[in-house]
Amino acid sequence: MQTIPVPNAVTYEAPFVAETYLEGAYEDWYQEGGYSDYVSVEGLVVEGGIYPFCHT
Repeated sequence: MQTIPVPNAVTYEAPFVAETYLEGAYEDWYQEGGYSDYVSVEGLVVEGGIYPFCHT
């Protein structure tokens, strides 16, 4: 695992966080317009545990 430098306010290096691109289209899921073809999952890593807290 690689690390990246974090802002000076933080005194350690954070693990590299990767995002994955999933190809798709909203038409595959919805019959009407106004929707998107992506999902966002936000989370925290605290003392080695992963805690997702928001799915949009």
